[in-house]
Amino acid sequence: MMRIDESIKICFTKFNVIAGRATRSEFWWFTLFTGLVNIIVRTADGNIDADMMTMGTLETLWFLIIILPSISVFIRRLHDLSLSAWNLTYLIIAVFVGLVMLELPPWDTLGAVIVLLSVIFYIYVLFAIGHEKDNDYGPNPY
Repeated sequence: MMRIDESIKICFTKFNVIAGRATRSEFWWFTLFTGLVNIIVRTADGNIDADMMTMGTLETLWFLIIILPSISVFIRRLHDLSLSAWNLTYLIIAVFVGLVMLELPPWDTLGAVIVLLSVIFYIYVLFAIGHEKDNDYGPNPY
């Protein structure tokens, strides 16, 4: 199992690499690290009580720093499950459509279902065990 410092180093050095596969520990440690730093940054910006759409200067800077490494590790995690990077695009579109539909009274229930299904897929990606053998995206990283 990968340590947190290894995960952070790999994710920042492979920020532009979507080829290959990422283990669950690589993905999880990096997600934990970015989440904890985000809490610290939101607190420093004074936005800890603000709604989630409010971003201060430090949080915006932090977002710009982690967006590429986060996307690339998520894509490599998808590859570990033999899933295409297009699944991330589908997930983003589904969440966006679902959130828009939540604001439209006749469609709010359907919007909630779409967001819920998207979250279930995301949780699957987080917890699923990768393929033990080599796949189309590279050798087994375990």
